[in-house]
Amino acid sequence: MLTNTPKRPANKDYLDNVYVETALKTVCILSLFTVCIHTPQTLAVWWPLGYVVWAIDGICVLIFTADILARAFRDGFYRDSDSLLVNRWAQFDVFMLFSHWLSWTLHSYRILGDQLPHLGLPYHDTLAVVRSVRPFIIIRLLRLIINFKLPKHRIEQLLKRSSQQVQNVTVFFVFFMAFYAIMGIQLFGRMDYHCVLDTTDPNNVTIADLAIPDTMCSQPGGGGYECPAPMVCMRLNMDAKTEGFYGMFNDFGASVFTVYLAASEEGWVYVLYDCMDSLPSHLAFIYFLTLIFFLAWLVKNVFIAVITETFAEIRVQFSEMWQKKEVTVDDGFKQKLEKTEDGLRLIRMDDELALEGRKQKLQAFLRSMAFQGLVIFFVLINAVINASFVHKHDESDRIRRRYYWYIEIGFTILFNIECLSKILCFSWGPFIKRGIFKFELILCIGSSLNLIPYFYDRNYFTYFQAFRLLRLIKASPILEDFVWKIFSPGKKLGGLVIFTITFVIIASAISLQLFNSVPHLDHFHTFPKAFMSMFQIITQEGWTDFVVEVLRATPDGVVPFVAIYFVAYHLFVTLIVLSLFVAVILDNLEMDEELKRVKQLKAREATTEMRSTLPWRLRVFEKFPTRPQMVRMKKVDSEFPMPKVRDSFTHQFSIEHAEPESPDMEVDMTKCVFRLAASRRKNYRTQPHVRHIGSNSMKASIANLLEWVQQMICYRNPQYFVVI
Repeated sequence: MLTNTPKRPANKDYLDNVYVETALKTVCILSLFTVCIHTPQTLAVWWPLGYVVWAIDGICVLIFTADILARAFRDGFYRDSDSLLVNRWAQFDVFMLFSHWLSWTLHSYRILGDQLPHLGLPYHDTLAVVRSVRPFIIIRLLRLIINFKLPKHRIEQLLKRSSQQVQNVTVFFVFFMAFYAIMGIQLFGRMDYHCVLDTTDPNNVTIADLAIPDTMCSQPGGGGYECPAPMVCMRLNMDAKTEGFYGMFNDFGASVFTVYLAASEEGWVYVLYDCMDSLPSHLAFIYFLTLIFFLAWLVKNVFIAVITETFAEIRVQFSEMWQKKEVTVDDGFKQKLEKTEDGLRLIRMDDELALEGRKQKLQAFLRSMAFQGLVIFFVLINAVINASFVHKHDESDRIRRRYYWYIEIGFTILFNIECLSKILCFSWGPFIKRGIFKFELILCIGSSLNLIPYFYDRNYFTYFQAFRLLRLIKASPILEDFVWKIFSPGKKLGGLVIFTITFVIIASAISLQLFNSVPHLDHFHTFPKAFMSMFQIITQEGWTDFVVEVLRATPDGVVPFVAIYFVAYHLFVTLIVLSLFVAVILDNLEMDEELKRVKQLKAREATTEMRSTLPWRLRVFEKFPTRPQMVRMKKVDSEFPMPKVRDSFTHQFSIEHAEPESPDMEVDMTKCVFRLAASRRKNYRTQPHVRHIGSNSMKASIANLLEWVQQMICYRNPQYFVVI
């Protein structure tokens, strides 16, 4: 968590001890665990569980109390900015201690009432809401685990940069919400007219009185739907719970709730149909089409863009913090630059393991494209065969599974032989160091266990044979590079996944304590049910029906607060948390700042070179033919071709009187030509220079020059010769 740099050095006392920090982490986890299982339905599973929870909570309260008292003794209460009641995080810890004391006292009161019923101590399950703040203890756990500090001015700069755009887009979103809420009140208002039987009592309506399906209507001439005989359009007196909250424009609050649920694109068409039946259809068309365009598409994408840009600004601002201090190199990807007969090549480090004889041939075969293609072929065939199984839920399934079991034995033996061959070829040490080989070994072990009839009939290890398809990612370089770009920065993407799960756990535990005592609502009786319910809201699959069901079950006085709670949760997880995933993935796909800077410099240099104009004395070479007469000389390394240089440039490398070199010394052909050209220029300096024009004269001049060069080279170094 982000914390300010302390103004005074921390005292080296027992609070900075590793054991104390470990104890605090342990009690934070225990406190979160006990609050997640502290429901009447969970405690009824095993009768001593209530006393176990009470004892664990008591230990947690004592340790938290000792920690707060020690910090108060060390830092004081109002001494400076790091004091107990001045520092923000210290205030949070004090508040969490108070909530734990209140929860433990309430639990003790409940146990006392159960053990001594003659006392008649009153207790109601709704008092469990005092435990709803305890799940925030996970924030302190994260502070203990993620321990890094930032200067205060950098935190302020970060908040100033990131909060401004988020605030602007929030105001933008609230404006459109209020605008469409007011417009809905003015256009539609109360829509209470339904098609019912003419004998219906508007104050006591039953399902038998309504049309099938229930249909809104308008009075004759109103422009909406007119009920067929014998049904009549009647205004019914129903409350909000009976109508279902969703699709109401009675007041500003109900209208805002309807607009937000419609903007989530979940069930908005039913509200559209009700409005079309109650009023002229063109009003509903214009209203909902513009609502979906502005709120569902425009504003949500603006949120994603703002979160992405904010994340990029944070990454640039704190790039030096996020850079890896240590370079982690996978042993399976170690390469070195080595000079071979074909030039400089990247050679794998494990190539040095090549031995003479059969192992060398085996290594060559295992690295060949034919073997890799064969493995991919068998993986695909195995996947196609596994996908071809059809369940008919009769006796024939057992017979087909027996045939597929024999086929799986063959594939498992084949892949096990491949794994054993690699172990024998590379030996165990280098084999186990490579990640892909570890993955293949795990697949072989799991697939072999799956062949045991007991495990095969129960599908305990069937996933291992399905995971063989992941080997195709390694076989495709393009797909492997793309997957590596997305998932390789595990620190950012993994941290975001942990943050999302943590947030859902907090919301589930809070909802568990808030709604477990609500009658006729079984979504929050246990923590697994609460977790699945809150996760359903993230997926937005039928979340409007779930929220309406919760609102109908809660008392009328708390309905607005429950609606605000679920709307705020949905707004945060869909517009911020899910946008962070898009931001992190886009950030992973971008180049590193250093690589991007190098590419920009290279592009700028290339653009400058293309835009530069050659001097007049060099433009004549542009008129020369594209394929001039070329000469090939032996003993010239192909990796270092002789560059095209001007005569004025080569003049500084020429030597007037070169000393003869020994015959065993290798001669640089380029320098030799330069020296001979200099001596020739000196001998014929008094003679006039004649420039020949035309292919024949040029060929003759070059032939004469090279013939003279060949004679001189053969005279000085007989082992070299020039082939024209």
